[in-house]
Amino acid sequence: MRREDVLRLPSMPAAGPSYPAGPYRFVNREFLVITYETDPELIRAGLPEPLEPIDQPIVHYEWIKMPDSSGFGSYTESGLVIPARLNGEEVNFVSQMYLDDDPPIAAGREIWGFPKKYAHPKLEIVKDTLGRLRRTCVRLHRQLTGLRVLFHRLDQKNTDHLTPALRIHAGKLAQRLDGLDHDIVELRERSRLLEEELRFKNEEESNHHLHTLSIVTSLLLPPTLITGIFGMNTKGLPLTDVESGFLWAALLMASSVGAAYLFMRRTGIFR
Repeated sequence: MRREDVLRLPSMPAAGPSYPAGPYRFVNREFLVITYETDPELIRAGLPEPLEPIDQPIVHYEWIKMPDSSGFGSYTESGLVIPARLNGEEVNFVSQMYLDDDPPIAAGREIWGFPKKYAHPKLEIVKDTLGRLRRTCVRLHRQLTGLRVLFHRLDQKNTDHLTPALRIHAGKLAQRLDGLDHDIVELRERSRLLEEELRFKNEEESNHHLHTLSIVTSLLLPPTLITGIFGMNTKGLPLTDVESGFLWAALLMASSVGAAYLFMRRTGIFR
């Protein structure tokens, strides 16, 4: 293999490159970005020098679905982005990235220097969102209850064998677990109330549709009866020998609809 052949390779190994040569295009991407506030000390610990944290301690966690990528196929990635400041200019530091496909992992590391790692992130539309949210809250509440009991026992019992710093951290962690569990319980109750409200709204809308369908069916019953009578293959039917018999029959059907409409208005079936 000549030197020119080696330099033309997009990636290693030469017998089967990990990813193709560019340019790379990403089409029809789907994004979900969650921005939340966190502990300033954690941000400071996660930023390498010379990056400095911004005034507001926030981070961005993002999911990206890549259905059509040049040479990479279809994959999903997620990552943690920390807003920072470099020489007075605000920048974004990509702290972690997780993907479910090997070629974009290798290309992201070797070409762009992204901290990519293999995992199984998922971004999808869930119809039963509130139901799944409630089930997740119940599971997290059950898990946090055990942790809360553990750290409260550690805080209340004789802890002379522990260092003062460890006792302080245990107390702080117990308080954070209490607050987190309280938020999860509130979220579960809110999702339950919202789910009930949506169910009542759907039932009300369904009842309205059924009411409208019942009215239309009732209005069409008299002309249907008239049509059935004139459709009988028997002798002595009225208007069979009249030149304008069809018009009289149509007028009779329209009159029956009007009579049914007036009857339902008078009886209060609809307004």
